[in-house]
Amino acid sequence: MGKYFSLPDAWSDLKNSLGAAETAKNIFALVGKGVANVAVFGVTEVVPGMLKQAAQNNVKASEAALKRADLSDDERGKLEEVNRKSREQLEKIEKKEREEAERGERGAEK
Repeated sequence: MGKYFSLPDAWSDLKNSLGAAETAKNIFALVGKGVANVAVFGVTEVVPGMLKQAAQNNVKASEAALKRADLSDDERGKLEEVNRKSREQLEKIEKKEREEAERGERGAEK
């Protein structure tokens, strides 16, 4: 199996079903595969994008806040920590994206 379940195959199985029991089984298989594909898409595509966007927003917001002159030492320290951790998280996400892109390019060359 690749990244996603094959819905055309499940649809074909449903169309070729014989009897109520087999039809019901294939309906549940088609629906289950569809739900699983949506979940895989959410976990592999949507969530990482949201995490990257959140890290980018944290970096921008903390940098803007650090420019303020009226921050206490404690506030400045907390903002610097948020900025540092957000940058580290962003670097990890971007490194993973580069590695996945490289694997994809190598796979396409084969």
